[in-house]
Amino acid sequence: MFTKENIIIAFWEIYREKSINKIIIKELMDKAGYHRSVFYTYFKDIYDLLEQEQEDFFIQNILNCFFLNQEDKYTLKYI
Repeated sequence: MFTKENIIIAFWEIYREKSINKIIIKELMDKAGYHRSVFYTYFKDIYDLLEQEQEDFFIQNILNCFFLNQEDKYTLKYI
């Protein structure tokens, strides 16, 4: 899983400097330290990478609104 994480880290580093439509897969993968073909193991295109990251962020924030109570049931933390 480290490969995918490294690609994502490289993506965010480049995305801070460039808009998504200016990011080139080769540039991203050079920064991540992998061959361009490895990108397609995890993502369809650069927009898929961003979409997956947005989904992960959303899910993580939803889960942060819940906590595991003493009876092992999810309970809403924030209302």
